[in-house]
Amino acid sequence: MKNKLYIARKPSSIINEMSIIRFLCFFAFVLAVVIMFFNPYLIVPEMFIVLVFAVLHHVVLKYKIEKLRYIKFKSIKNPDVKVLVKKLSPVFMENYNIHISADNFKITALYGGLVFNIIFCDDFFNIKYLPLSVNDVSYMKKYAQYKKIVKTMRIIAYEIQKEML
Repeated sequence: MKNKLYIARKPSSIINEMSIIRFLCFFAFVLAVVIMFFNPYLIVPEMFIVLVFAVLHHVVLKYKIEKLRYIKFKSIKNPDVKVLVKKLSPVFMENYNIHISADNFKITALYGGLVFNIIFCDDFFNIKYLPLSVNDVSYMKKYAQYKKIVKTMRIIAYEIQKEML
């Protein structure tokens, strides 16, 4: 995966891979409740299964959030970042309410309390996000943060590639 360069053909190119895991956790919980309804003596094994799925979900979520940092998107070789920001700034502000600014080979985007650094390398760019805080946020906030990161990365990659390629 680290060598593959992604091309965002539409704003929904990056897949939310957590939806399958969330479905499995929900299914395990519903199954435990149904079994508990028919046989209340199995409450301990059922709750253990639900706990295992909850821990699995949390571990996979942390892995997926970290994995987003290593996605490489196809780019032209050594783009002029300041010109790119000048062209894309109105698009990001009007359509998505994303504020962008430029440094040498880096674009900084601000959206919904998250900071994204778009770093241009030879023929690709990475979108690195800065976490909201150093401390782990609560479980539900972490999943909401994951969804926001995926959504914003989709938009940023699509708009930059649409302008460059």
